[in-house]
Amino acid sequence: MKFQMQKSIDINAPADKVWATVTGEFGDVAKWSSGLAASHVVVDAQSGEATGRVCEPYPGSLFGTDTVEEILTELDHSVRCLTYRATKLPKGFRNAQNRWCIVETSHNSCRLEISPTAEMNLLFGLLFKAAVGKIVNEALEELKYYLETGQLHPRKLMADAKAAKRALH
Repeated sequence: MKFQMQKSIDINAPADKVWATVTGEFGDVAKWSSGLAASHVVVDAQSGEATGRVCEPYPGSLFGTDTVEEILTELDHSVRCLTYRATKLPKGFRNAQNRWCIVETSHNSCRLEISPTAEMNLLFGLLFKAAVGKIVNEALEELKYYLETGQLHPRKLMADAKAAKRALH
């Protein structure tokens, strides 16, 4: 089953600031995303440049506890677009990638446009298709909140507190 989506969100922050955060904190997506327990950047040993990231979902999420590994396949500073492709996927997926572009709308605002695509088995695809809109909308809201306020979204704070509580038991 193939899946494609296009979503965007307006952000009240300069495009260059958003681009710098998205690229400079590429490996730190779990810092602001309530869907992830942890993440870290993968760096090329010779160049020192970020080449990808590893993301770990919270237990009990749609993706279970499967770690996802992603590589950057495009990083175009001139048009503020990046694309990443998953190289290690949760069960049920055959491939997945996402393209993010930051479009300046004024000197103090921009639009983040994302275009995720995936191929998955039929059973998982039906489950994923039912849930993905909510997952993507929440991630965009959380990133917007983080970029505009410098604070973590209340949903991320709740997810972290819930995980900490689970770890104690």
